[in-house]
Amino acid sequence: MVDEAIEIWRKSWGWMLEIGAQTWFEVFDERWSQCHYWAGSPTWQMTRRILGADSALHEGRPVIRIAVHPGKLQRAEGRVSFPTVGWADITWRREGKTVIYRVDCPAPWALLKDGEPLTCQAGTTELRLSSNGIAFVP
Repeated sequence: MVDEAIEIWRKSWGWMLEIGAQTWFEVFDERWSQCHYWAGSPTWQMTRRILGADSALHEGRPVIRIAVHPGKLQRAEGRVSFPTVGWADITWRREGKTVIYRVDCPAPWALLKDGEPLTCQAGTTELRLSSNGIAFVP
């Protein structure tokens, strides 16, 4: 139901972007506070579902669990908070039935795959996501 969720985000929060807001409003009224983090549920949901990046600590190491739910989208990009690292830029695009997933991170990190962390170096890491699983792009 990703496409339905995207439409709800567009209808419910999209107007805020159209009038130039840079954060989500506390309520659906621009006269209220515009800086409450808890009001940013679309950001949290899109990060986890659309970008597919669920960052966490696993045995004290920063990891990303990847689970992209693209719906009809052909690409997505965003920046995610990453414990002990600060941030990671995520982009992905479709190539047929495969998703090319790119992580740009300023420090070493790990991909959590099948419950095990796979170490990735600082810089750019590209992955190929398909029905066969996750593979690193050389």
